[in-house]
Amino acid sequence: EKTEHHHSRLSVTTFGDFGGSTMLVSTKSMIYIVLAFLAMAYTLITFVFSILAYNSTNARTFYISQMVENWKMSPIVSITATTEDFCAKDYESIVGKIWPGTFAGCY
Repeated sequence: EKTEHHHSRLSVTTFGDFGGSTMLVSTKSMIYIVLAFLAMAYTLITFVFSILAYNSTNARTFYISQMVENWKMSPIVSITATTEDFCAKDYESIVGKIWPGTFAGCY
């Protein structure tokens, strides 16, 4: 007569494939504990940096909205400087769209 024994791979006495070796079980337990603490530290650090990034971005809302508005426009393919108060035909003024390092002109 054949009897089957169903053994779980993880049991209270063996803890995996270590065959009940207490030194290996305690080492594996310590590794799990250290990895859990590292995961919690990583989560906390990521959370702190995401708050800092959000606050930094919030302070520059105007610049970000200007950038988004510029992305919605067609690309500038030609720029010319003028001393006149008006732009040449097929050009429009870029006054009001001045970025650091730029000056009034036509595109």
